[in-house]
Amino acid sequence: MKVIDLFCGCGGFSEGFKQAGHEIILAVDMWETALKSHELNHPGCEHWLTDIRNVNDLQGYDLPDCDIIIGIPPCQTLSSLNRKKKVC
Repeated sequence: MKVIDLFCGCGGFSEGFKQAGHEIILAVDMWETALKSHELNHPGCEHWLTDIRNVNDLQGYDLPDCDIIIGIPPCQTLSSLNRKKKVC
């Protein structure tokens, strides 16, 4: 099945789906460093550097057909270890 990963980070969730036999076709994140790591971990996947919370940022983007859309909250902001509550 084809998977789109929203808020992909470095690709841990994508990796789990990949190991389960799925194909990651698109990864989206607004954190450039994490997205670059995802590109290294999942080179055959399309990558979008954008904030999907703002619909206007998605103008010109067409989501590809997929079977599954996954997304997890940005863990660096919610982590108890992040005392400043800022994204790196």
